[in-house]
Formats: sequence, structure tokens, C-alpha cells
Amino acid sequence: MIDVFDPKEIARKNRFAMGAALIALLFVLVSDNLLTGGYRLIGGLAFLALAIFGFQSIFYSSTLVAFRVQGKALRFFQVTIALAFPAILTSYFYFEAAMIDLSYFINKFSSIWALLPIVILFYLGRAGARVLHSTYPFRGYLIAAAVMFVPCFMWAQGYYFQKTPDGESSYLGLDPESKNEATTTGIYVVQYPLYVGLLYVGMLSQLLLPRKKPPPVLRF
Repeated sequence: MIDVFDPKEIARKNRFAMGAALIALLFVLVSDNLLTGGYRLIGGLAFLALAIFGFQSIFYSSTLVAFRVQGKALRFFQVTIALAFPAILTSYFYFEAAMIDLSYFINKFSSIWALLPIVILFYLGRAGARVLHSTYPFRGYLIAAAVMFVPCFMWAQGYYFQKTPDGESSYLGLDPESKNEATTTGIYVVQYPLYVGLLYVGMLSQLLLPRKKPPPVLRF
């Protein structure tokens, strides 16, 4: 059985993630300079792959660093990276936005239906916190921030899933109007950290409760 906290195994996974991220980066650069029209969808998917493998590299690298520190230094490191990682991802939406329209954000979340994802994300965070490692809980926070980045990135780029006319399958489409709306309002500069914050608060509220038994170890 593979020990998920074996430094050699984590280092091996880290090397693979870094290599895959470099390949995805090459596809991103090629798509930006050579591909046009509908083929630019390849660039968007390549960027998503870059984000996924880049996250894995950060995830495994930070775990290796955490193995080398203890006590207050370990706590400081975990808090810092758990906050810095989503802040870095938020910067992507910031640089993509033409402006940040807070009035648009307020109008969007003034509906009673806007409370639904808020409640769902909070309780998803609480549920996820039950399987966090007691010594290295920051790994779960990084995963939460990365997972939340994926749908926000897809929405910001105008990607959507649509069923075929026969209704038997679906495909990934691109809506330029949705992308333009995200760019002109900067909605995800606010929405992404808000959603991540809700997950974090839910996880923290669960972690503050006394534990009756150690959580299972996730093998990722």
C-alpha cells in the first residue's frame, strides 16, 4: 500500500505534475499565437489543464515544505499558503477584468436565490473538513480553492454544457456574450474569493469542534 505522506512518493508525483504543466503551457502559448476562431477552445482547455497540473505541483511542493517545519512555523506556513493560493488565483480574474462593477455584483446577489449557493458551499466546507488531516489541514483548503476555481474559470470564459438535439449527449460550447459580461463587470474578482471564503469558513467551523475520532486519510 502506498503511503500518501511518503516524501519520495510525493516528490515523484510533483515531478510528473510539473512536466504536465509545462506541456500544457506550451499548448497555451501555441493557441494564443497560432489558433483562431473555434480552435481557440483548445487554448482554453489547455489553460485549464495548466491550472490543474500547476495546482498539483503547488500542492505537492507545499506538502514537502510542510514536512520540514514544525510547531508555530508549521501553523504559520499552512495559514499563509491557504490564504495566498486563492489570492493568486483571484489575480487571474482581476487581470482579465476591464473593470470591477460592485453594483452588478450586489444586484446579482440581492435575490433570495443567491442564498442557496452560499448555504450549500458553507455546508460542503463543513462536510469536507471531516476528512482533513489533523496535522496538515491546509491540503484540504488548497483543494477547495482549486476546485472552486474550475467552475468560476469556465463561467468567466463563457464555457457551457449543452445537450445535442437528440438529447442523448452534451458538448462544451462557448458563449462570447457571457465572457464579455464577465470581463466588463469583473464579477468573478469578487465571486470567486467569496465562494472560497464560504468553503473556508465552513471548514474552519467544523475544525473548531472537538473530534471524537481521527478522520480517514484521503489518497490523493
